[in-house]
Amino acid sequence: MCKHGYISYQHNNNKNKCEVCTQAKMTKKPFPKVERNSQLLELVYSDICEINGMLTRGGKRYFITFIDDYSCFTYVYLLRTKDEAFGKFKEFKKMVENQKERQIKFLRSDRGGEYFSKEFSTFCEENGIIHQMTAPYTPQHNGLAERKNRTFVDMVNAMLLNAKLPNNLWDEALLTACHIHNRVLSKKSNVSPYEAWNGRKPNLNYFKVWGCVAFYKSSDLQRTKLGPRGLKSVFVGYAQNSKAYRLLDLETNVIVESIHVEFIEYKFISDSNVQEPNLKVMTPSSTLSEKRKNLEVIGSNEPRRSQRVRKEKHIDTDFISTDLIVFLVEGDRNTILKKTPVILNIEDEPKTFGQAMSSRDVAFWKKAVNDEMDSILSNYTWILVDLPQGSKPIGCKWVFKRK
Repeated sequence: MCKHGYISYQHNNNKNKCEVCTQAKMTKKPFPKVERNSQLLELVYSDICEINGMLTRGGKRYFITFIDDYSCFTYVYLLRTKDEAFGKFKEFKKMVENQKERQIKFLRSDRGGEYFSKEFSTFCEENGIIHQMTAPYTPQHNGLAERKNRTFVDMVNAMLLNAKLPNNLWDEALLTACHIHNRVLSKKSNVSPYEAWNGRKPNLNYFKVWGCVAFYKSSDLQRTKLGPRGLKSVFVGYAQNSKAYRLLDLETNVIVESIHVEFIEYKFISDSNVQEPNLKVMTPSSTLSEKRKNLEVIGSNEPRRSQRVRKEKHIDTDFISTDLIVFLVEGDRNTILKKTPVILNIEDEPKTFGQAMSSRDVAFWKKAVNDEMDSILSNYTWILVDLPQGSKPIGCKWVFKRK
């Protein structure tokens, strides 16, 4: 505007940046393209992902990935809780270092608490592994793992929708997606991760359409001269430690492995034909009246009674209901010299959740709480609904007991 005569402006030789503009217009810095010049196991990416809290048939909630930077070959492990990440990393490290005769030098992850436990840090220091972490709120520094998780989740979603199978089979779909993704070519190179990892081209002749109908040969003990020799199932994956296919038997609702399989690759079944291993869940889209009707039907059924023969329990006269009797062993463990009975008072059990989390046995209480929550969620004990107007929810509390 000064050049065209609209305003008069005297140029300032001070070239310092304007602090107000810097503060008001601050944006993220661009992330430059990274050239991968590493070697096998020189840098390993890792991340943990959850699929909307959906539990698998085996009660797994999370999955963790370990990705080699040089080959992009990926290992996937299923987890019940995030604190299992350290054990899976040790398992992964021991296996790949033994197979490739190389050592892991760098491990890159986000700032999740599961990666920064004292045991995890000590293990990395003792083995000479430099644990790199992303900057706060910058998942792009762990972009390879983040993008791989998105790729896997998209593949799993497409596989489940195409095969019309229930969502609790996402673990089988995930392992199959990882198996396939390791053996296909990438856009940036003409070499698959499997070839870069193992030094040979993969064989893809055994690939089948995931979720299709398949028949596997019954065992010799089950086979008769008359009647069907093949059992109907659904193809759900590839066996990890054997040359076999993983199949969901539609009659017994269990997963079996077999090599004698005939596939009908373009035929699928409805998810209603697959039995749920857990209790039936009512979908949120159903109306409140339908839920009440279902609850009334469930409540009207006869309760299942055990067929076990009941035996009368014998309790000694000196049984103490409020105390716990233990024996203190004096001397060597293998050579018991003397047993002294001691009565321990167990009235100091925590009354609230806060007391349990602040007690000296907090590690044991946490494990008990997590086990209880996993059991409740895996069995679909409750369903989430909107609270009717004017209603008050019934409270609940934890009850802690030492066994």
